[in-house]
Parts: sequence; structure tokens; C-alpha cells
Amino acid sequence: MERGYLEGGGAALHAASAALHAEADGSTQQVMRAGLLAPLTHLAAGCGYTPDRALAAIASTRGATGIEVTTGRAANMAQAGALDVAAVVTGALTSAVATTRKFLALA
Repeated sequence: MERGYLEGGGAALHAASAALHAEADGSTQQVMRAGLLAPLTHLAAGCGYTPDRALAAIASTRGATGIEVTTGRAANMAQAGALDVAAVVTGALTSAVATTRKFLALA
């Protein structure tokens, strides 16, 4: 995943957070899920959504993967033109995992 684009607005990381249900447990899952959802919830807050309301809006809108900040509505981020460079997202996620591992090792 060194080249290409991912759906932006935190949509790709939101999708990755769903995979944690089967792969991680306890405090590790909670910390990683919160980190993966942070970009989406931050952008949603700018549109007047609480995190739960944003996730509910995305889940109830067919094809929606995030919140379109220009309209404040749930939308498909790729169709809305909200794209992130895959290498940047991958780098940020890799750094977040390394930091989380260090943090949890201290706990």
C-alpha cells in the first residue's frame, strides 16, 4: 500500500477499526479503536455531530463511508472526492501503533 489513495475524512481508518473486534481485546482494542476513530470524530464534530451520531448517520446512509464536511452529511468519501495519499495514512497508522505499544508496555 505504498502508492495510491484511500477514502479520506478518516473513512479508511474507521473501516480499519471494525477489524479490531476479532483481532484485539481489552485495553489494546480500546486504545487502538479510539485512535482509529479520532480523525472521523474530529471532522464530524466540526459538522456538529457527536461521535455516536456521526457513526449512526454513516451506518444509516446507503454507501456512506464518512461525513462530508462541506455539507455536514454522511456520504461516500471517494465519490465526494475526499481522498488521502495511502503512504501518508499508512505512515501515520504505523507511528500510532508503535506509540500505542510503548504506552501499553508502560501501563
